[in-house]
Amino acid sequence: VFGAMVAETEQAVRGVVGFANRVRAIVDANVSFAERSPVSVEFICMALYGPMDGHRVLDPYRQHASTAALSRRFVSEAVASGELMLEHGIDEPYVVSHLWGIVRNALLANVRDSRRERLADPMRSETDHGRANVNRDVDLFLRGVGVDID
Repeated sequence: VFGAMVAETEQAVRGVVGFANRVRAIVDANVSFAERSPVSVEFICMALYGPMDGHRVLDPYRQHASTAALSRRFVSEAVASGELMLEHGIDEPYVVSHLWGIVRNALLANVRDSRRERLADPMRSETDHGRANVNRDVDLFLRGVGVDID
């Protein structure tokens, strides 16, 4: 299941040009996977973040190794080309970490929403991470690392 999500992410960024477009492709691939297969993402999140007491079943760094390397390459290329100018103590590992934080938060929000739907819980959170909120998070991230998206 995790391999399928990683493969979709890698496919989504093939041929994509520009740092902002690549970030959006990575996030969109993961969110789309979660929307299509919420139970699979719930399984992945339980394995990565622990079904109980926060104990992991899978090592997220090992599972994400190829997509993390791809992200690091995109960030390095953006810095080298001048498309991304890091300042104020922000470095490349920070950018990559925060990009995957957006993905993690979107996946966990999908799991939460999927569980609510399955349990027919009428309560909806004001912090719901629907597509509009994920897109907002990406825009804030890009602005935060100095990418002009306007």
